[in-house]
Amino acid sequence: MTTSGRSLLGELKDRKVFRTTAAYAVVAWLILQVGDVVLDSLPVPANTMTVLIALVGLGFPVTMLLAWRYEFTSDGIFRHGKPRTRVPFLAFLPLAGAIALALGVAAAYLWRAGLPGLQPEAPAVAVLPFSNLSAAPESDYFADGLTEEVQSVLVQLNAFRVTAPSSVRQVGDADLPPTEIGRRLGADLLLRGSVRRDGSRVRVTATLVDTESGFQSWSESYDRELADVFAIQVDIARNVAQALSVVISSAEADILADWGTSDMDAYDLYLRGLGVLRQPNSAENADQAEQLFRQAISRDGNFARAYAALCEAHLARYEYLSGTDSFEEAERACHRALTRDNESPQVRVALGRLYYNAGQYADAVGEFDAAMTRNANLVQAYVGRGEALARLGRPGEAEASFRKAMQLDPSYWGGFSAMGELLFDQGRFAEAANYFQEFANRMVESPKAYNNLAAAFYMAGDWEKAASAWDRSLEISPTRTTYLNTGTVYFFAGRMDLAAERYTQALILAPEDYRTWVNLGDAYFAQEGFRAEAEAAYRRGLELGEEALGVNPVDAEALSVTAHALARLGRRDAALRRIQEAMLAAPDDLGVNYYAAVVYSHLGEKELALRAVERAVTLNYERRLLGLDPGLSLLWDDPRFAKLAETPAADAGSADN
Repeated sequence: MTTSGRSLLGELKDRKVFRTTAAYAVVAWLILQVGDVVLDSLPVPANTMTVLIALVGLGFPVTMLLAWRYEFTSDGIFRHGKPRTRVPFLAFLPLAGAIALALGVAAAYLWRAGLPGLQPEAPAVAVLPFSNLSAAPESDYFADGLTEEVQSVLVQLNAFRVTAPSSVRQVGDADLPPTEIGRRLGADLLLRGSVRRDGSRVRVTATLVDTESGFQSWSESYDRELADVFAIQVDIARNVAQALSVVISSAEADILADWGTSDMDAYDLYLRGLGVLRQPNSAENADQAEQLFRQAISRDGNFARAYAALCEAHLARYEYLSGTDSFEEAERACHRALTRDNESPQVRVALGRLYYNAGQYADAVGEFDAAMTRNANLVQAYVGRGEALARLGRPGEAEASFRKAMQLDPSYWGGFSAMGELLFDQGRFAEAANYFQEFANRMVESPKAYNNLAAAFYMAGDWEKAASAWDRSLEISPTRTTYLNTGTVYFFAGRMDLAAERYTQALILAPEDYRTWVNLGDAYFAQEGFRAEAEAAYRRGLELGEEALGVNPVDAEALSVTAHALARLGRRDAALRRIQEAMLAAPDDLGVNYYAAVVYSHLGEKELALRAVERAVTLNYERRLLGLDPGLSLLWDDPRFAKLAETPAADAGSADN
């Protein structure tokens, strides 16, 4: 045995197997070192380095085998033991092909395992709105609430995807076959049903339909006391899981049993509030939802979900009106929800939105991550996380989060809206318009969808489409944002009287919005004889903007808009400090660079103003607007500005959307 071992060792040395393997090891080490540095900066799956290590490891036995059988010299390749037998290079092609194929298959398999989007897609269930068969039409809220609660229960089961009820409403009542609805929503199964409420009793019918065959997979009717509605929802979820051959784990069973309240009246009020919150955002709807959630909490002071929803109602009012009192109320409600149930994904999402509005974007990401840990299919958490990442200056990650939301639920409007806003802020207006169009397709009665679509068309240079979309938005429901945007259209058209009228209409709907007050000041400032009105509007806008900065000190929009108001009020040093703060907070934000140009122009800082205009144009600011903006009149006679304001021939005409 000892003699044979020495003979084999000598043969390995003679055939230079050790030397060849050592050389391969050095090359492999260098490859791995370079890969470790380079791959982190490339958009590749997280396990790519693992794939590279595996391929390098597979190369060792191949190298040893080739070194054992062949000798590679400057005179050619020879087989060991037959020194005069030259091996043609082409003879290695089949072996090289086989090795390359094997390594390629292994690499593709391992790399594919690191791509979540390429994993076999989980089956999708669309929960269509339950029909209200009750005698009282006002019971619609109960049917809508039951729809959302069933969806919430199903989402807890991570083995399949669930579409949000708000996103399927446009097809829920349509006279379409299940196969067509399934195609539109990307769903494998449709859960539809009806609700009839009569006093303390409720009758619920639920049906599960296979979208490929159109056949019913399961159907059940429940005729029970209203207090049993929790058990009905859980039973529906269990039957859907059974139809999909999904086994509910004990942890998931515990989640399904946790409703947050045992008080049916509190739960009923909670559902009413959610029904109001699903309507277009307005001060009236926020007030009504708040009252209903407060009544639910008065019934059950430990109802964490009701506190989270109350937080959402206050934030909705804050986002609509910009009143800081609403933010403080939201803060109190969110933290009360957290102390009652810090594991609830709904609570974590509400807290994430609170942190987002406060400018604590890293904390917001943490809360959205916590929500997704509890519920990996919570689309709203991915949308919120993406919005916070965008504010942190991580647009690539933000876009990935939005795309994940759209992948989880292609029918949900929120992911498309957020993606459109991200692209709009980057000056990619034509691309943004495409996503806002998808938003409008999913929420056909949303004034916000058409307002955002119009804004994207306008900045892309397609003013005809912009006017049509704004008309549609106002037709659905006049909103502060639509009045504000159409007022800006009149402003650039030189119709300052009409601009002031639209800004005033916006202020009637949102009297605490600092942006609208400052815009109203601009419309008055550009008219002879209205200087006192302009200064009053600027002062009010500055006052409200300072309050907004008290909530979120790093809000780049509030910083830049208030810098503009300070400049117009003659507070030069404060205006310069404020616009510099805005530029530090968001150096690549188109709106911030535009306001910097206006501030510097008003203060006579011509070179700084030109530099800001140049940067705004680089970020795709609409060149046609530069020569129409009275705020940049200082620059109009400068040939450098004239060159910046030129519309390239390739850009003439409407944008290609």
